Amino acid sequence: MHSTDNTADSAQDVSTSAMGEVLLPGIRVLEVATFAAGPTVGAILSDFGADVIHIEEPLKGDPYRGILSQAWITSEADLKFNASWELVNHNKRSVAISLKTKEGRAVFAALVKQADVFVTNMLPERRLQLEITYEQLCAMNERLIYVGISGYGEEGPLKNRRGYDFSAFWASSGLMGMFGETMGVPPMCRPGMGDRPTGLVAAGAVGLALYNRERTGKGQAISVSLIHMGMWQAGMDIQRTAALGAPGPYESREQPSNPLWNPYRCRDGRWLLLALFADYDWPTICRALGHEELVDDARFATAKARHANVRETVAMLDTVFQERTLGEWEPRLDAHKLVWAPVLLPDEVVASEQVRANGYFFDAEHSDPSLGKYRLLRSPLSFSRTPARFRRHAPALGEHTREVLGELGYDAQSIDRIVSRRDASAPQGGDR
Repeated sequence: MHSTDNTADSAQDVSTSAMGEVLLPGIRVLEVATFAAGPTVGAILSDFGADVIHIEEPLKGDPYRGILSQAWITSEADLKFNASWELVNHNKRSVAISLKTKEGRAVFAALVKQADVFVTNMLPERRLQLEITYEQLCAMNERLIYVGISGYGEEGPLKNRRGYDFSAFWASSGLMGMFGETMGVPPMCRPGMGDRPTGLVAAGAVGLALYNRERTGKGQAISVSLIHMGMWQAGMDIQRTAALGAPGPYESREQPSNPLWNPYRCRDGRWLLLALFADYDWPTICRALGHEELVDDARFATAKARHANVRETVAMLDTVFQERTLGEWEPRLDAHKLVWAPVLLPDEVVASEQVRANGYFFDAEHSDPSLGKYRLLRSPLSFSRTPARFRRHAPALGEHTREVLGELGYDAQSIDRIVSRRDASAPQGGDR
């Protein structure tokens, strides 16, 4: 694929030869986005070689830089290293320019004319205020692929309601209401649970739009919303409701429709999840549990009987799983080729031999060399010939402003003038 400006001498072009073959050579992405869903798009594209320029307000920068000063601080380490910021902004370049001044707008327009992809998660009304709507940018560059991410979609009464994945993806999509015990308090999701899959889908859509542009020569707008992503995640329930007028049954652990598709606690207090079909797996699970006498027990022998005696079945299985620890159950369940999983915590996932064997983390370098290296989670995409690569840590505010303006043809004197007038900003000595 070809960039809209083949003469641009970006840092990405320079680094490509050193990296080997990449999936998206010469593709330039502009971001006017914050928090997680929008920047996730650029992070994924950057992993595969795209030159992603993160546009930030000169004085305040992206508010996601300071997210840990507002929430989720659990240790001193959190204050020194914003892991969430690194996850969605590594490999990018930061250009701090004002979209509200004449000079800043001129720089932005020059970037748009050279860009292949533009990503934003600003509200529709904010896009109008900043003059960054699809129609306005397409007039500058008809080959531009425009990604608009929103909480509630581009139309309708809620289109300008602010929303995070907690509100739009989790609560408004029906997901939050479907989880938790029947009639109980609905549970919260974890930070970014909706943002990252939304960004992943949008990044995939960019690939399709780039392919279409190769055939037609024209870009187009892509719209992805958090609420729609949540509905898609809950597709079985949403589709059943849309087609039949009612959702599926809501269940509790003590009274599931299938007690073989349920979590159970082991003797050491650890949990495991069974995911077994009703009658097909019943004799096998009885043998794995060491209770073959249950195979023909009239109370449990068929799916119909287990459903009729569901509380008794769950109570029986609760008692049986208390006979061994999780570590003792693992080889028995695996030996019988059953579908099950331990309920793991994040530290166990990170240390997992399975995760390490599949290379799900980059070996990344801190911006401060004295901190050494750390492990950075890869996106869940793997290409055999053009793998994802970690190239640089997340940038300081305006770290690449001078570099990028130089690539646009501004001389040093002009850049100094723009920075001094606060149409843009650039750090001194790489301050973060």
